[in-house]
Amino acid sequence: MFGKLSKSKKFYLVLCAFIIGVATASFQVELLYCIIILIMLVIILFTLKARMVIVLVIFGLTAGFLWLQSSVPESIDENIHFFNEQKVIVEGFIREEVDLRSDHQKLTFQAEKIEQENSWKKVKGLILVKTELYPYYEYGQVLRIECLLKQPGQIDNFDYGKYLARHNIYSTCYNPKILILNGGKGGIVKENLLNSKKYFLGKINQILPEPHASFLAGLLLGVRKGIPKEIMEAFNRTGVTHIIAVSGYNITIVAVALMNFFKSISISRKKSFYFAVLGIIAFVFLCGASAAVVRAAIMGIIVLVAKQAGRKTNTIYVLILAVFIMVMINPKILIFDMGFQLSFLATIGLIYLSKPIEKLFKFMPEIFGLRENFSTTMAAILTTSPLIMYNFSRISLVAPVANILILSAIPIAMFVGFVGVMLAVFSVYIGQIFSWMTWLVLEYIIQVVKLLANWNSASVNISFGLEWVIICYAIIFMIIYLPIRRAKSDMRYASY
Repeated sequence: MFGKLSKSKKFYLVLCAFIIGVATASFQVELLYCIIILIMLVIILFTLKARMVIVLVIFGLTAGFLWLQSSVPESIDENIHFFNEQKVIVEGFIREEVDLRSDHQKLTFQAEKIEQENSWKKVKGLILVKTELYPYYEYGQVLRIECLLKQPGQIDNFDYGKYLARHNIYSTCYNPKILILNGGKGGIVKENLLNSKKYFLGKINQILPEPHASFLAGLLLGVRKGIPKEIMEAFNRTGVTHIIAVSGYNITIVAVALMNFFKSISISRKKSFYFAVLGIIAFVFLCGASAAVVRAAIMGIIVLVAKQAGRKTNTIYVLILAVFIMVMINPKILIFDMGFQLSFLATIGLIYLSKPIEKLFKFMPEIFGLRENFSTTMAAILTTSPLIMYNFSRISLVAPVANILILSAIPIAMFVGFVGVMLAVFSVYIGQIFSWMTWLVLEYIIQVVKLLANWNSASVNISFGLEWVIICYAIIFMIIYLPIRRAKSDMRYASY
């Protein structure tokens, strides 16, 4: 059977094997060896052509395994994490946008040299620095830091070390002594993007009160730090956090909602597709074009392409290729980055399950894309819920209702909010007048979320083990695979 595979399918088979090899290497070495031994035993039972395919699969598995292993830096004195558990003085610069919280700041610090015996030695690597709220630090500033380097480890049931490893961070530093040396070490393009983001954030705060300003900042800029805790908890309980978070899972849902909104106001499907893609690209630049945002945008665009083309087979190949490229760039995201996992699962759901679900809910009205938005959200919820329940031991029972009631309002809020911010660039007064429309839509969303969150059983704690995750995804796979298999059989039968 393997001999009938085309060259392109063999190519994608190798890519899948590579991705599986990376995943396997993330757990344990022995598992990969067991898989290889089993495949080698199978070779004996197949033809020569089949053996060639299996050899390619083994090559992909091994390459993926070795690729992840090679991405972990050695513990040598050229790398900053070699000095973990030691008090050090290092110089370098702030490499990423500063993560500003309510009571502290987190800096992604690129170490360049370390002081040893009254001399400086070159080093490389990243340190996550947690410091007090003041003074404010900015991207690109050159700093001298004195602190005790620590190796990130386990926090309760959360593996903080693996969480940071996805960003290639293997050292942490708390409450350091910091001396600002100068600025301007970061990239000019990124610095301008972050300055633009800060500028637009200031305009939002000028034209809207809280918490609506922070909510709009989350929708347009991916900034969540100003949203009150009680509102964030309401969003969590109702399962609609995706509208104000940056991941492929969230961007795909919002992008499809944008596309449906444009179609609902009599814009052609083709133009709606282009408008939605432009919206995603604009969002990437507004958010500062970080690696995570770019990955999320790619996932979102893949879903839009799938909905526009209507050819699931070709789209899944594009998805596999996109995942392969992302894993090549950073293999740690495959297992250590839950946002990436949710993005992939949501994309699968949106490609394969949204249309069947939409057919089941033909009774729902199509106004403002209500039916399609609901089917899109339910498809994403279906494919991501097992992973969410496994990681958070929690499920929102009101998520479908919440999404029905608010998802169609999100594109309207984003559109009028964006127009208000653009008007505020020319005149804050005019922007404030127009922003009353934005406030009204945002207030509707907030009140709906609060109302549903107040229900005692809105969110339920649940014990969900790995075995249930495997069972759920096996069922989802069969739901997706069997109709495809049946359709192919019918086509073969019809060709005779």
